[in-house]
Amino acid sequence: MAASGGHRVVLIGPPGVGKGTLCRDLSTRWSVPHLSTGAMLRSAAAAGDLPDGLAEHIAGGGFAPDDLILEMIGRRLDADDCSGGYLLDGFPRTLVQAERFNDALRVRDRRLDHVFWLSAPHQVLVDRLHRRAATEDRDDDHRTAIGRRLDVYEERTRPVVDYYESLGLVRPIDAWGPPEEVLVAVLRATE
Repeated sequence: MAASGGHRVVLIGPPGVGKGTLCRDLSTRWSVPHLSTGAMLRSAAAAGDLPDGLAEHIAGGGFAPDDLILEMIGRRLDADDCSGGYLLDGFPRTLVQAERFNDALRVRDRRLDHVFWLSAPHQVLVDRLHRRAATEDRDDDHRTAIGRRLDVYEERTRPVVDYYESLGLVRPIDAWGPPEEVLVAVLRATE
């Protein structure tokens, strides 16, 4: 059953496309939580709660194991604040995650309302990631990891878009403009 207003949303796109910025804006507008698997993993790494070597693997541009991510998301979505909807930023990142997440929603008699596929030209993404590295000091935005993260997105996450397209959920969004324009495009797509 859909949340009031249709706010069970997945945002898919390459690193640097603006998923986090868009989620912060939508979270405020719709009063639903912004759930970032990247932020969850960075927090777990800072607390020393990740398996040995995983923090370094992620900082180098790799993905966390599907089972770990699915467990983190499952616990988080069971929280009361997610009952009216949520914005998933950085999940699902693999076809396995998407299929297993869809199965978990089906068991709970729930569904996604929208999957926004955000895209921008490659050089725009690289430039944004370099700027973010300078201002936010994120381990996964250093020069070596940027190329790897973009390659891994194409190899492992891009098929997730095809999966959600087969379910009729994908709304393509051109995300290379200013954040305000991207927000307007998303809001129009939900009307």
